[in-house]
Amino acid sequence: MKKIFILWIALCLLTFNSCSSNDNENTETPIVTNKNIPAELIGSWKINHIFEASDPNYDCGNFFGAYVKVKTDNTIEYYDGNKNYDKKHIMPVEQVSGTLLENGTQIIMSAYQGKQQIICKKSSKYTGEVEFKILYPSESPYTNMILSGIKQ
Repeated sequence: MKKIFILWIALCLLTFNSCSSNDNENTETPIVTNKNIPAELIGSWKINHIFEASDPNYDCGNFFGAYVKVKTDNTIEYYDGNKNYDKKHIMPVEQVSGTLLENGTQIIMSAYQGKQQIICKKSSKYTGEVEFKILYPSESPYTNMILSGIKQ
């Protein structure tokens, strides 16, 4: 009987171990973010040229009022004229990397844990313009677009 009692106590100690006070807290590793959107991108951009990313040689012009507004609250508001979505988008920027200092370099702004990106670079086609390449998640019905324009 004594052995059964000791076995029962040992089993209880193994199954009823103490819990810490933060068991209900999220223990996932947080996403490291750098939300420092460069000052050279903050503001409204007049879009002069629009392309579908799949055919960057076909300039659609901007007859439907596309625009980009990079805001100081780490959001980017834009309307890209996407044939699959006829409203403005607001993308909360979670991470920023890169620079626009020289041709060939780019700034990548990501949202939704990297599933959506806007890649900014100096335009190689249009002098003085910046290209905003909008990449939607692969499961999205939207078409990836390139908007090119100048800061207002």
